[in-house]
Amino acid sequence: MESQIKYELETELSAPTGGVLSAILVTVEIEPKDSGCLIYGTLRDGNIGHIEVRGPKADVELPFAHPKIYVKYLKGLTNIRISTRGWKDSVRG
Repeated sequence: MESQIKYELETELSAPTGGVLSAILVTVEIEPKDSGCLIYGTLRDGNIGHIEVRGPKADVELPFAHPKIYVKYLKGLTNIRISTRGWKDSVRG
């Protein structure tokens, strides 16, 4: 991942590991309110994908199979909080 994109934050969300996910439900809080971020992760097909999020607060469904994410800060982002609300597994959807 490091060689493919530049990012400011690498973290693992509170969700099952092992590629069993079809999506991770998160709340993203961003400061300042007019900034944003790109959240990268591994899609079900094994490719890297991303979702763009703009502040100040958004409920987002990340289409990632693994809970490890990489965050690229946009437009002067100074503070970010990502909270896991739940997930969808690839069996139940």
